[in-house]
Amino acid sequence: MEADPTDVYSNLAFNLQYFRKRRHFTQALLAKLCKLPRSTISHLESGIANPSLQTIQQLSLSLQISVGELISPPHGVSSAKLYEEESLQNLKRTRGKGAEVTRLIPENLPAIEVDRIHLKNEASFSGVPHKSGTREYLFCEKGALQVAIAGEVFDLSVGDVLAFDGDQKHSYKNIAKSESVGISIVTGVYELYPQLT
Repeated sequence: MEADPTDVYSNLAFNLQYFRKRRHFTQALLAKLCKLPRSTISHLESGIANPSLQTIQQLSLSLQISVGELISPPHGVSSAKLYEEESLQNLKRTRGKGAEVTRLIPENLPAIEVDRIHLKNEASFSGVPHKSGTREYLFCEKGALQVAIAGEVFDLSVGDVLAFDGDQKHSYKNIAKSESVGISIVTGVYELYPQLT
């Protein structure tokens, strides 16, 4: 039985049936324990009943679980969401010739952004300084990257991580003979991207 984790009635229907079966109760036995008609249990498990708080409390006592466990999003129902590649095109942006930046977190999360930086041979681009208080961690996944920060230059090989204050002027350059890829993680970001639909 599938349940919508945002719908209390669906949660109740799923959880009631789940906990009843775990305890090897029939609908008739649970109804007897709760002093309710069996049809009430059936309607609740179908998600079509509108129970009183007293009924929910009777059910939780009979099943020996909390009211919260009865109406919360069900255990075992995944909150996973697959974002297929074609739905994520708006997360990619080009930066100059031969540079592409792809946002890797398609959800609205506070205080973090993660980007994949793909640079073709000899490509480079200037990064946009982030807000004060942010910190950027750049991981070189493939090739070799050169990062200039406030007049200082750093060369990264595969596996290296460069940490720097995100509010400084910075630029990225591919110094390998083939493409290079870096993963940028910026923490302390409070201005969020618009939520994707």
